[in-house]
Amino acid sequence: MSDTELRKFFDFDQSDLIANQNGKLSVKQEKQIQETEKSTSRTFRYIGFGLIFLNLCIVAFLVFNLISDGFSFSTASTSDLISIIFAMVFPTLIIGVFVWLM
Repeated sequence: MSDTELRKFFDFDQSDLIANQNGKLSVKQEKQIQETEKSTSRTFRYIGFGLIFLNLCIVAFLVFNLISDGFSFSTASTSDLISIIFAMVFPTLIIGVFVWLM
């Protein structure tokens, strides 16, 4: 491709093209990358808050069901205890992994 075709295709100006040919990013390109990173970070933050809210809803639902059924740890079956642990720990682990990967 010619320089003109490349500039048109990638929406480059002459300074972008020269910087890229020298193996660098232009100031405009660096600014675009920073803006994209900020936007992505904000999106992941909202997703994280949503996952935390989901976790709280799951735990609240579980606690409400246990209280309404007259739950007692002394009479709980093994499957009841496993369900409690799964409902409280699994969403928390998902959130933890998600935050760690951010």
